[in-house]
Parts: sequence; C-alpha cells; structure tokens
Amino acid sequence: MFVTGTLVELEEGGRFDMMIPLPRPIADDHCSAFVLVERVVESGEAPAEAGFTAELPGVKPLATELRTMQLFAGSVSDDLDALMLSVVAQVRGRFRIFVGWASRRLREVWAKLRCPGCRMALKAALKAGLGMLGVPLPEGGEVMIDSVDRLLDALLQSEIVEFLSDLLGEHALDALRDAVHGAFDPVSKALRLLDELFFAICARLGLCP
Repeated sequence: MFVTGTLVELEEGGRFDMMIPLPRPIADDHCSAFVLVERVVESGEAPAEAGFTAELPGVKPLATELRTMQLFAGSVSDDLDALMLSVVAQVRGRFRIFVGWASRRLREVWAKLRCPGCRMALKAALKAGLGMLGVPLPEGGEVMIDSVDRLLDALLQSEIVEFLSDLLGEHALDALRDAVHGAFDPVSKALRLLDELFFAICARLGLCP
C-alpha cells in the first residue's frame, strides 16, 4: 500500500516527476490506483485554463468539471511495475498532488499503519467527487452543494470506488455515505468536510484510534 500527498511549486514550463514502485503481482490479488492533481487557485483568481498537464500511463483518466484538476483511477495491470506520474506547469503556481495504490491482499498490513493515510485518501476521494460536479473544495473545508446524493453518485460511479475498497475494505463506502449525509445541512446546503468527519469514518472502520 502507498498513500502520499505533496505540494510542489513550479515555474512556467517546470516539470515534476514521481515514480512509485509497485509490488510483484500476487495470485488472485487486485491492485488499484488513484491520483489527483490540482493547481492551487489563489484567492480571488478565476482560472480560465488548467495551467498544467498531467500524465499517468497505465491508469485511466477520469472526467472532471474543474479545469484545475486532473484525476486518474482504476485497476493496475499486472505488467505495470511502477506508477510514473508527470506534471508539467503551463503557468507558475502551486500544485497539490495525491497518489495512492492499494492491494486487497496487503490490506492487513495497511491497517497497522493507522492515520493519516486513511484520512488523506478519503479527503482526496471526496475532493475528486466534488470536482466531477465542478465544485472546488475551499481550504476551510465547507462547501455549498445542492445535493449530497449527486456528490456520492458521481464518486460511486467512478473507478475511485475500486481504490477505496481495496485500501479500506468493503465497508468503506457505507461508512463514507453515512458520514457525508451526517455532515450535510439540508437547510443551509452546507457540507462540512473537516478533519472530524474523516476521523469518524476511519474510526468506524477500525483504522483510527
């Protein structure tokens, strides 16, 4: 298992490369990956372009309504021995990157690692789901959306589901769905994606103390 988050600053034309070795294939195992790359939008900025390109050979790109975000997720083929991510900046800026891969057979080892990896993965997944709807997640962790079900449907219909199930177990999606519904205020239409929410999901799954 591997989960990491990083923030890099690139000049126009700058390049960031990351290589994550993958384990040798295990019989009857399933390995999946999830990568999120986003350009950090500064306060008051209304981006007219993505500002970067990202490539991840061997992993399916996912559609997103946010120009400043690119997603990749899905099963990893047995002949792929490493994830090779490349990000090229078209404008000067900061770029937030989440990279994770998961294996069902190695989940017991992952469970012993505890936080913050599980919280990091859940936050990236929900941020991706919002991006599919064209909704950015502010730094404060509170976002206004019309329907929490649209967010969950967008997420659950994507290959990110494979990664979350491989990483956190078969009950991860139920825990995520219940927690997100609990964090949504139908009157104000505010969804609070704060650390407490991710702690609660991980604790329910037995991953956080």
